[in-house]
Amino acid sequence: MRGAPLKTAAPAETVGDGALNQADGSPADGLPGSDALASFARYDANLKELSVAEVERRRLRNPRDRTIYREVAHQFGVGEQSLRLWVKKKDAERLEVDAPPADQSDAPSQEQMQSELQALRRQIQKLRTENDVLKRAFVVFSSEWSREK
Repeated sequence: MRGAPLKTAAPAETVGDGALNQADGSPADGLPGSDALASFARYDANLKELSVAEVERRRLRNPRDRTIYREVAHQFGVGEQSLRLWVKKKDAERLEVDAPPADQSDAPSQEQMQSELQALRRQIQKLRTENDVLKRAFVVFSSEWSREK
């Protein structure tokens, strides 16, 4: 078939979010009827919450179990790495909520710090004095013990 024009596929076009539409108008992921945003949200929020709650429940029951993520991911039909990321995100959110804001910290005032510093200095002086007494007592008792031999 010489001279017959070659049929070439129309080039893919880029749409607003960067996904490519094929020449036949189907989405870039190749699934009929799906849109580009569906590929980013593969799992619904309820499934995420249930699977993360199951991981947390099993971690409380047996923290040393290394198969939790694999088993829960299989149980809920989600990716193991996706589950790990969801749990990590949930843990980070929990830490942010539990941590006090920086402006409301319980930093001691200057007066409290000065009084604590004075108390610590008095305690150091007392301990040094006691240490000196013990050193002298050791010398006295060791010299008496060596004379008795």
